[in-house]
Amino acid sequence: MAIESGFKHGVAYNEIPTRIVAPITTANPVLAIGTAPLHSASNPAPVNEPVLCSSFSEFVMQFGWSDDFDKYTLCEAAYVTFQLFNVSPLICVNVLDPATHSKTGTKTLNVAGTAPIKITTPIILSTLVVKSGEQTLVNGTDYSAAYDDGVLVLTIKQRNKITNDSVTLTYKEVDTSLITTAEIIGGVDAETGRSRGIECIEDVYPKLAMVPGCLIAPKYSTDSEVAAIMKSKVVSINGCFNAICAVDLDTATVIKYTDCNAVKNNNNLVDNNTLVCWPQVNLGEKKYHLATQAAALMCQVDYEQGDNIPFVSPSNHNIQCDGACLKDGTPIYLSKAQANYLNGIGIVTALNFSGGWKLWGNRTAIYPSSTDPKDVFLCVRRMIQYLGNSLVLTYFAKTDAPLNKRLITTITDSVQIWLNGLAAQGAILGGEISFDEEDNALTDLIDGSIRFKLNIGFVVPAEYIQFDLEFDTSYFQTLFS
Repeated sequence: MAIESGFKHGVAYNEIPTRIVAPITTANPVLAIGTAPLHSASNPAPVNEPVLCSSFSEFVMQFGWSDDFDKYTLCEAAYVTFQLFNVSPLICVNVLDPATHSKTGTKTLNVAGTAPIKITTPIILSTLVVKSGEQTLVNGTDYSAAYDDGVLVLTIKQRNKITNDSVTLTYKEVDTSLITTAEIIGGVDAETGRSRGIECIEDVYPKLAMVPGCLIAPKYSTDSEVAAIMKSKVVSINGCFNAICAVDLDTATVIKYTDCNAVKNNNNLVDNNTLVCWPQVNLGEKKYHLATQAAALMCQVDYEQGDNIPFVSPSNHNIQCDGACLKDGTPIYLSKAQANYLNGIGIVTALNFSGGWKLWGNRTAIYPSSTDPKDVFLCVRRMIQYLGNSLVLTYFAKTDAPLNKRLITTITDSVQIWLNGLAAQGAILGGEISFDEEDNALTDLIDGSIRFKLNIGFVVPAEYIQFDLEFDTSYFQTLFS
């Protein structure tokens, strides 16, 4: 630091903080809670921690891979997100712990010939013991075992160690049936203070500096208790952020579209931050939960049509399927009238009407109990959360700043410029911020509390378009001209 005397002579300059603060925008990533084949991962992710995946290969490296989406639900989320919709990133929390959710097993294999043997049993490699007769074979010397695309490949390297062309394997294998609803719901460990399951949503921003935009739990969200916890946990995340959750009705028990209303209401799936989906969809032989595809589609539409601003409804945009179905694969065919009935009770569905299979429905689960547009339209709900989350992130740095006119001007000018930009983009119809005396009592001001008011015109979806056709008989005069 230069030495300066108190006497001023000459020319100098000083830097003043910019009055206009650029907003920090959120990309609204999906947070998926579920189970992963961690035993097949090359670099296993920690259990019950939010992990960011930017690509499908990154997911496989950290969580492993399996085509069995019913047992390993995070694989469904990753396949839909990265492979079917080509969006990124995906935040995953895996609750399956191979050390806990496992059982012992044994099997005898015929190893005649030189071809490697593929084993579909989810064996935990660290527990595998291979014997031929009474002799224990050495991994890396006598044989090798490694996972390839979710399948364990066993290769015999020293055939002179093999008796009667057979080997016996003893091991522990992953048992997903041991996963309980309580483990998906999670909570806070009393001894360690660490979050588990859905409670890990509180760890996403502190760990990854990202705000989750949508919470899903493929398969498990069909449980009414899990869905109830999901809708409660997306509100006031870290005390300041909000998100939505997408849940499914259980297509093993809800087999007709007319059954949906009673199940939705009986399970109390009436909430403005919740998207309820029915039925499942299939692409080829694979079946997917509609909520999983809806969450990925929202990210895709945000990116392609909204510049990562969620003002465009995902309804009437293509999903990746060639049919709708129940859990057992039974096809479901909905007419537009039947799909509209589901929309009218606050359920989003899949419709094949014009231009292929589309996600169909704009309404959150609170409809028709509420008709307030800020609550019932999904895109408006997400825009409110986007604006609120962005304001928190952008102006958190101004917390504890001197409460003076400069602070008020900086915030109002910056927010107004941001709102004007959103209006020019078509993301909102218009918006205005004000700092009004009637909203800021003297007792609040001297206590260090200030309040700004934002009036915003949100864009709602053009949900119904009508053309009126009239038989105009005056055109018969054209016959005589």
